Amino acid sequence: MAVYTTLEREEIEQFISRYGIGDVVDFSGVSAGMENSNYVITTSSNHLAQEVGHNRQGEYFLTIFEELPENDLPFHLALLELLDRKQIPVSAPIRDYDGAAIQHIQGKPAVLCPRLHGEHMMTPSPQQCAVIGDMLARIHAVSMDMEYEHGGIRDANWLRQTVVDASPMLSETDQSLCLEVLNTYLAVVDDPDLTKSIIHGDLFRDNALFEGEHLGGIIDFFNAGQGHCIYDLAVTVNDWCMRDEHLDADCFNALIKAYTNAHPLTESDRHHWPIIVKTCAMRFWLSRTLARARAKENLHHELHYFKDPEQFRRILHNYLEDGVPPLPDSATSQAS
Repeated sequence: MAVYTTLEREEIEQFISRYGIGDVVDFSGVSAGMENSNYVITTSSNHLAQEVGHNRQGEYFLTIFEELPENDLPFHLALLELLDRKQIPVSAPIRDYDGAAIQHIQGKPAVLCPRLHGEHMMTPSPQQCAVIGDMLARIHAVSMDMEYEHGGIRDANWLRQTVVDASPMLSETDQSLCLEVLNTYLAVVDDPDLTKSIIHGDLFRDNALFEGEHLGGIIDFFNAGQGHCIYDLAVTVNDWCMRDEHLDADCFNALIKAYTNAHPLTESDRHHWPIIVKTCAMRFWLSRTLARARAKENLHHELHYFKDPEQFRRILHNYLEDGVPPLPDSATSQAS
């Protein structure tokens, strides 16, 4: 899984020869992920160590893009390079002798990046949630300077079509619920006072690496694009702050306080928060429902790798039953 393009050692050796990072010591395919082929490669030399006169082994992450259009890659790579310059812990692409970041292997676009270290925190502490909230705010603040324009692939039109495509797989009650959430969201999504920036779009626990309480890196920016900051915050809250599909108050408060201290929200952001956070729960419920349905039709995919759509169905229903905690204004957050 996630190794759709099988590489031989000779192909990898030829690929890395343009980077000046020595020979292949070891390599292995990575089973995590759904859309791209990924390899971890150990080499006899490290590109950063060479710059300071040392000769140490290097560890790199090779991504072969199976679905993302190649003309979208310059935006994503420019974003990673911008964040890297601003001291955000991301893995920016390495450029070859000619200054090129995008290569090709077996006719598919590919990039090579330094490997980040750490572990996914599947039961994050409030302190780790605060780190993520602060980092998400920094990403939004830094990305406002982005020169590229990229609308992303998960916009309102995509969501509308997703509701249509998933409806035959839902009960009549759930169909009605999704239409209600969608229509409420569409009524507010064009509010000009909603804060916009480049958003990550998929900052789940498995897209962050921690070493204890230290954040080692944020990964997988290939769903990034221009969007509402509050939407990105909702995606993050719905994964990092849940315990048994209910909000954990300590994690929620820690993440929100850290975010709003670093990146103030508007009154519109706070006012529309309840519908945005419910929309995000619906979005992943339906997209996972469709992914599992398509996997059943495609022997190329193994069903057990697909995440459970019912998780986000339960989150949405729990929001309806429990209510959505409001967001504090920036002054209240900073004073607390």
